This record gives sequence, structure tokens and C-alpha cells, in this order.
Amino acid sequence: MPVLLFALADWALFSVYEFSRKTWGREEERDGRDSYSKRLGRGGAVVLSISLAWAAVVLGRAALGTGVPGALWVALSVFPAIAAGPYLFRASASWARTYRTAMQAYLFFFYLAAGLRMVWS
Repeated sequence: MPVLLFALADWALFSVYEFSRKTWGREEERDGRDSYSKRLGRGGAVVLSISLAWAAVVLGRAALGTGVPGALWVALSVFPAIAAGPYLFRASASWARTYRTAMQAYLFFFYLAAGLRMVWS
């Protein structure tokens, strides 16, 4: 069962990557180039990414058990919302880039935590 739960968390994390990498600032949007920020709106794309990040945390916690400190799970839960805040209120290209970079960092730290859990067990 833990493998299935982690596989589902991995799918959610891939979706976080996909949705956040195609979320653009107003001046970055181009005709003929599809983006989630254009299709779902800035808020919709961010809410979808954050929801999937939270789902990954819940599934990852269930899959990996208590080997990862609870504070790290809390940090992984809070970080996407904090990273998205400035972009939600100001859709500039610089905040959009910051959001995309922060979500990439989120993915890195999630997998780092999972990897460390597997090494320490």
C-alpha cells in the first residue's frame, strides 16, 4: 500500500510541475501559446497547483509514515501557498518567474525529504 500511495503522490507532484511551469505573468502570455494561467485564470492555476501539492503531502505522509519529521510536512504544506501569494496579487513576469522557481524548489525538497526518509529507515 505505501508504494501505491507514493505513486499517487508522485503523480500529484508531476501535476504540480506541469501546472506551475505553464503559469505566466500578464506580459509573458502570448497568442497561440497555451498556458494554464490563460485557460484557468491566474487564481485557478495556482489553486490547482496548491491543491495538488497538498494532496502530495497527505499521500507522501501516509506512504512514508513518521520517518519524516512533522515540521517538514508542515513546511511542505505551507510553502506553496506562501510562494503563490505575491503572484496572485500581482501578475507581473517577475512574480510569475518567482512562483515557478519556488514550485520547482518545493518539488526538490519534497523528493529530498522522501529520499532521506528512505535512506534513514
